[in-house]
Amino acid sequence: MLNRCILGISIVGLYLSTLYPYVSYPDPNKYYRVTWGIEYVGRDCYISLEDFDLLCHTVYCEAGNQSMEVQIMVAQCIVFRLFSKKFPNNIRDVVYAENGKQFNVIRKPGFPESYPYDDTTEIACFTAITEYPEYSPKMVYFNSKGYFSWAPKYKHKGDMWFSLEE
Repeated sequence: MLNRCILGISIVGLYLSTLYPYVSYPDPNKYYRVTWGIEYVGRDCYISLEDFDLLCHTVYCEAGNQSMEVQIMVAQCIVFRLFSKKFPNNIRDVVYAENGKQFNVIRKPGFPESYPYDDTTEIACFTAITEYPEYSPKMVYFNSKGYFSWAPKYKHKGDMWFSLEE
């Protein structure tokens, strides 16, 4: 997972490099750039390789049984939070916010190391940070049980309901 990201030589790395030849894999001491940040929400954003790995683990635990499209949407929800004033500005703090109130997966024993993600999830997360989003940057909530009563409804895909911040 993280090693695949750092080395960039896995099947996923080779696949991504053919799909996204303009996106270079960073050195281990650098970051992924959210390529649509300035254009779409007015500011730049970078995600460390460790945060990218945590994003993949989180998306897999939350939506690993969903289609790639739904996994991309879940990843984008998390990334969109980086641009919101209501949430922290890095993946780790977003995922661990309020001690698991936001993402129940962090309460699972051994998370994230005991929950490896697959290639589909890694591609979905990479797509979420490198391709121009099809969804509103206010899409920061998702739930597998239905829409939240306190947030504006947005979209229902697969087994996930997505809502907007106000």
